[in-house]
Amino acid sequence: ACWASTVEPSVVCGVVLHPSMQLEGFAFGGDTAALLKSVRCPFLLAPAGNDLPMWSACGEFGEALKASAKGADCVFKEFPDMSH
Repeated sequence: ACWASTVEPSVVCGVVLHPSMQLEGFAFGGDTAALLKSVRCPFLLAPAGNDLPMWSACGEFGEALKASAKGADCVFKEFPDMSH
């Protein structure tokens, strides 16, 4: 959804219940923070308590998403008592 929002105007929102876009870097050699900053639609991120801390609203990737064009419209709903 991150990449699709940059190339397809019909993508109007994204929902990620278990953030794992860090695979952009691990699997594809890309830059996850840059990918998140390029998002052009609001996102809902809902990390579980044992997801990587970088996915919290104040984590590295949360801050990158908030820096995107629709970052002010993004929502972070953390589930600290849930496990992935």
